[in-house]
Amino acid sequence: MKTFLFLFLVFVLPGGFFFSACSRSSSETSFVEKGPRVKAKQLQNLEEKISKARIEKQKAEQDLQVLKTTFYEQSLKLVENKITEFKKFRENLEKKPELWQQFVKAELNLLFVEERKALIQAIDECPEIASQAQSMLDSILRIITELANQKEFIKTS
Repeated sequence: MKTFLFLFLVFVLPGGFFFSACSRSSSETSFVEKGPRVKAKQLQNLEEKISKARIEKQKAEQDLQVLKTTFYEQSLKLVENKITEFKKFRENLEKKPELWQQFVKAELNLLFVEERKALIQAIDECPEIASQAQSMLDSILRIITELANQKEFIKTS
């Protein structure tokens, strides 16, 4: 019976089960059987693809840097506008001593929290505008320090 099954598999089935199961796939043989010129051409094609990918990556990085710079420049303008608005608000509020004292007694460390975070991020991530962002951050910290000093003065009075 075993002999019959073996003969059936070898001769009756097209290609034979045993032989077809042991054959190589076409992708394996195509690379192995190709000559040195074809292999060199394949390597050259891969090198060209790598070169193109590097150029595209470099362009994408440049585009990203331009977008970051534009984003942070717009962020700086927004922070600058908020500082200007606060200074105007402060001038108007200082004309009303009772309201001014209430304002100064408030939590000063909460002033410009989001703006300070944005400026620190701009300093860290965008060297092109880091000095401008640093000067704005210094300006905000000066305002907070002045208000803290006034708060201490009001407490002692």
